[in-house]
Amino acid sequence: MSTQQAAVTTRSIETPSGRVSYNEAGSGPVALFVHGVVMNKHIWHRQLAGLSDIRRCIAFDLMGMGYTEVPAEADLRPGAQVAMLAEFLDTLGGETIDIVANDSGGAVAQLFAARYPRRVRTLLLTNCDASTDCPPKALGPLIEDARRGTAADRPCSAPGRAAPAC
Repeated sequence: MSTQQAAVTTRSIETPSGRVSYNEAGSGPVALFVHGVVMNKHIWHRQLAGLSDIRRCIAFDLMGMGYTEVPAEADLRPGAQVAMLAEFLDTLGGETIDIVANDSGGAVAQLFAARYPRRVRTLLLTNCDASTDCPPKALGPLIEDARRGTAADRPCSAPGRAAPAC
């Protein structure tokens, strides 16, 4: 990597699933960065800036997180996120990509690679959910609170709530 880094630019693009917000820097082969739940594209800012001299780096916001705009009734499950990702890449130009993913974004990335193997050149997973642990058991209490509509009613340190769920 050189000492010169391209500026990271925030953009958005219309897809059939909604208006997808993303950050972009550099040129060349595409490296796509996928964040996890309760995060957004900005967690990848340093990676985009640091790799922009050798890659076209793109970090997008999953549906329901960050600045991606979707209808209120949108399906936000992993399969729908995969479909949105395919639409997003089709709209951008639909090339073969290298994917870097973390947390629950890893589940989306794995499903994308399984559904669209010809679109994925490489897949790098860091601290990700996997089929045997998706969602992680520690999130169980938070998921139940969300189903009841009470997830925001208790602080993360409340008795009975696992710390990783916060």
